[in-house]
Amino acid sequence: MKNTKTNSSKAGRIVTTIFTMLFSVIFIQNSAIAQETDGLEGIMFNFVDEGDPNVLQPYADALSSNMNSGLFHSAKVKKGFSLYFGLQGTGTYINGDNPSVTNANKTLDILPMAIPQIQIGSLAGTEISARFLPSIRIGQYGSVGMWGFGIKHGVTSHFKNSPVDVAVGFAVNGLTIGDSKDKDLVNATSIAANLQISKELSVFTFYTGVQYDKTSMEVKVNYAGVTTKMEYENENNLKGIVGMNIKLGPVNLNGGYSFGKTNSVNAGIGFGF
Repeated sequence: MKNTKTNSSKAGRIVTTIFTMLFSVIFIQNSAIAQETDGLEGIMFNFVDEGDPNVLQPYADALSSNMNSGLFHSAKVKKGFSLYFGLQGTGTYINGDNPSVTNANKTLDILPMAIPQIQIGSLAGTEISARFLPSIRIGQYGSVGMWGFGIKHGVTSHFKNSPVDVAVGFAVNGLTIGDSKDKDLVNATSIAANLQISKELSVFTFYTGVQYDKTSMEVKVNYAGVTTKMEYENENNLKGIVGMNIKLGPVNLNGGYSFGKTNSVNAGIGFGF
């Protein structure tokens, strides 16, 4: 990744740190391939040139988990106006159990990702949330951007003296990775529906839940006069979630673990009012 320093502006360094260029970090870390290709599309072309379309399935699963992780750190929906702004980072372990993946991926065991998010509530026990990262160009390789929005309804906000907080949530997320010529290389859209349960004990909130994810991803590689198009859906649809949030005044520190066919860890910091 030595060549990425060419266009490393301050904004580029920040975005690289919090987002890590998703798929590109996998391909670029293989320096032998990177030296022989131009841009992310060339690196990806060599990565899938074995002729096995399943080589990207583990990364599609990991991307789906990342896009849909860290959607909540409490099931409680406060009455009246509330505002939360934070940064959520996620890493998903890559289950590369086919020979093509094993041979191609020698450097990365976990796919990282991070995204700013905001939550605003509440009206009739309901709050809304949004995630957004504008399309940012990373060096000579390409660009990446993400968006998302969600809604959460506090079931127990309609009851008094409930021993735990219960909520249901729904979210839609999208992600685009562009190649070196600003053409779409990866387009992914995802939906997630979850049941959330949490319990507050002093400054600690312990939360758990179950979530269903559905992600569709299209990969279109144009390189050396050859166009390769592949479509994927995640195989890790259902997962369990456990985690804890620590509230220190307006500051919230949280971390969680999602387990299913693929496993993810997430951590976040935010400010709530």
